[in-house]
Amino acid sequence: MDRETAFAALKTLYKDLECDIVTLGLDCAGCGRCCHFEEFDHILFTTRLEYEYLLSVEKKMTPDSPDRCPYQVNEKCLAREGRPLGCRLFFCQAEKKSEELSEQYHRKLRELHELHGIEWVYRPLLEWLERG
Repeated sequence: MDRETAFAALKTLYKDLECDIVTLGLDCAGCGRCCHFEEFDHILFTTRLEYEYLLSVEKKMTPDSPDRCPYQVNEKCLAREGRPLGCRLFFCQAEKKSEELSEQYHRKLRELHELHGIEWVYRPLLEWLERG
């Protein structure tokens, strides 16, 4: 796998998603509640490519709680550039509105893995961070 090419394709996918989010009128209030996984009975899943990209642009953080994202400090995300698709698609105020978008972009993410010959491994971010 040519990581840089795959990372560039992933960044393009993220930019396309941002445009679709704006078009749908979805907005993040920046409250940080999405990082409190227990509050929404939420598990943040990521793929191998997303995890590798995250670590290419952000420092690896160790989870100190299974209920919180380790990249959230003082209710702010420290991994804005590298945050995975699940973070980008989670809107605590408009969950229903983003479901179709989520399905569409997860399909595109899977195609990106296939195109670049990257094994599709989809598991919780906290597991990736603990085990690598």
